[in-house]
Amino acid sequence: MYLRKAALVLSAALLAVGGVVMSGMVANAETVPGGDRSNGAAVPSSVGALGTLPSCAEYDGYQVDAWVINHCNYTIHAKILWSFASDTACYELDPGESLSSYRPWPARFDGAVSC
Repeated sequence: MYLRKAALVLSAALLAVGGVVMSGMVANAETVPGGDRSNGAAVPSSVGALGTLPSCAEYDGYQVDAWVINHCNYTIHAKILWSFASDTACYELDPGESLSSYRPWPARFDGAVSC
């Protein structure tokens, strides 16, 4: 009887602590800022569908870090896409400028597009 009661109390305590931790994680999910850095300016996205970046623009990412570099001889608009996190704003990148982005786990790099 004693062991059963102790197991019941322990289970209830673990459920309570787990619920508090999980509710804190959900509450903080929207408030955790991503880190976007660019020497270009954020601009409103153009109306219409997102397109492919030109071949002279280089981009890559791994899990929670991503970047775009404009190697073109003209200005481009770029946006980094994330799964399980908010995408970056649309940035205007002059030749040689870059955009880098970080999102906390569980985010995953999902590509970069012209905007």
